[in-house]
Amino acid sequence: MENAITTTRKLKMKFLTGDGNEHNIILNYVKDGLKEGSGAQLVKAAMDEVVAQQPINGSIASANGAEVIETTTTDVEM
Repeated sequence: MENAITTTRKLKMKFLTGDGNEHNIILNYVKDGLKEGSGAQLVKAAMDEVVAQQPINGSIASANGAEVIETTTTDVEM
């Protein structure tokens, strides 16, 4: 039997608060293609909206970058 391999992606959006601290929002199971081009523009637009709407406690002053985190999992054959 062959081991099953799965890859999952998370989007980590990084923000700076009004006092200079970093605050992160992580979204699970994001679609492929967010690292460049129109996908990167979509991430930037989402981050700009978070800054504009202030949906969490505290003050988000600005977007400070984003990362796509890919995790590959291989089942152990038993």
